[in-house]
Amino acid sequence: MVSSGLLTWYSGRSNPLAIQVRVERTPQQWILSAAGPLLEQRDGRVTVASTTPEERLRAGRIKALLTPQPAGHLEGIWTDPFENRPRQLVLYRGANARVESLVCESWEEFKSWASRTHDAQACAYRGQADSRWSLQTSLYRAGRANLYRYTSETLNEFHNHLEALTGLHVDRNVPGELGRMVAIAQHHGLPTPLLNWTQSPYIAAWFALSDALNQPVSPIPNRLGFVRVYALTAAFKETFAWNPPPPLDAIHPFAAFVNFSARDNPRLYAQQGRFVMTNLGDLEGFLVQAQSDPKGFAGGKTLLVAADIPRDVAPQALKDLALMGITAATMFPGLEGACRMLKQQMLIEERLAPPALAIPTSAELARFNLLAQAPSALSCVANEAGTLS
Repeated sequence: MVSSGLLTWYSGRSNPLAIQVRVERTPQQWILSAAGPLLEQRDGRVTVASTTPEERLRAGRIKALLTPQPAGHLEGIWTDPFENRPRQLVLYRGANARVESLVCESWEEFKSWASRTHDAQACAYRGQADSRWSLQTSLYRAGRANLYRYTSETLNEFHNHLEALTGLHVDRNVPGELGRMVAIAQHHGLPTPLLNWTQSPYIAAWFALSDALNQPVSPIPNRLGFVRVYALTAAFKETFAWNPPPPLDAIHPFAAFVNFSARDNPRLYAQQGRFVMTNLGDLEGFLVQAQSDPKGFAGGKTLLVAADIPRDVAPQALKDLALMGITAATMFPGLEGACRMLKQQMLIEERLAPPALAIPTSAELARFNLLAQAPSALSCVANEAGTLS
């Protein structure tokens, strides 16, 4: 079994470095070895690193014997070709790992969970309409992974549309301004490397349940389905807070908890929005493995928790959330939000309405009238037999 990827690190040089590596499993161990030229990120571009012949030779000899650990990851030691010193390597290999969630039996049980996590200083929440979905950015779900191309092409084109259509001026060379622009793009449907989060567990639940309400009712009676609300802990914030955020096209893997300005973005303000910016394809799997390793960078601290809510409580829960002031009209200020709210009210009334009585056809009505006019056969027979009166 052979797989490949990029080994990235910071050395004594000012630019991040990377080299393509191959990981091969043998009957006794895992072996990592160099499989390509040494690269560096300079001026927003990934190029072949400027190196001496001796450095290139040492880079080509990069090798590590990886040992499986109880938590499921691999560890080994490799030698930095520039500083010529050993470095530790941790390789997380179990993609698709899922966080263990609390399965709530009712809306009230979820509210108790929300209170407990809030009291424990959870920093952000995210709701998803299906508990089977993992934490992946809309950009990754769209099949895009090249953030250099995304930054230089897609965002450049969006920047032109944004300024032409709204009159806003955004200086993309200022990290905070670039982040603000990407947040606006995210809230208007463009796939981005951002994951939306909110400071409120109830706003997160509203998004999860609203999306579930818009899905068709399962034709299978009593089939349970669940929405999911994730919570990022205080330990996550301590570990992943970046200021300023990393460049979007960074070659090293990253996840950054960021807070962009809500200026010119009323939806972000209304939703108490926060973001996780990442180039990881499976953020949930990464966090689950990180928190399961007591010797890792997170020190075994819990980074991510979750609760599942039965989908069939959506109509009643959304009515409860409306009493808290959480509706489509407040989450999406403007006419679009008001129309979303009215549509949702229609769906809620439809789901909560008692089953309608079937209206008989004209043929059924005619048959009923004939039966009503004829004497009861059962009554006649019973009277003649003298057993019923």
